[in-house]
Amino acid sequence: MTLVAQGTGLAEVRLDAAGQQPLMTVLHALRSEVDRLQGTMTVSQCPVAMKDELDVWGTVKDVLPLMQRIKQKFDPGHTLNPGRFVGGI
Repeated sequence: MTLVAQGTGLAEVRLDAAGQQPLMTVLHALRSEVDRLQGTMTVSQCPVAMKDELDVWGTVKDVLPLMQRIKQKFDPGHTLNPGRFVGGI
């Protein structure tokens, strides 16, 4: 595991594991802790096979209605990556 943290409140973590299941276990535990601390966690890169089991955007907070309005404004036909953004936008 590699951790890079700055004084901005952002951290980037790289996890390496021997297989998918140990990595999923760590990701779920890490996300639970981040949620408990009222933070957010997104997974910027992972194997495609993991995306079926893992919500890469994480827990949707109170900003979802604003994001939905922005998406509606700029993509009213829902043609740009439908369902692939946070909250299934």
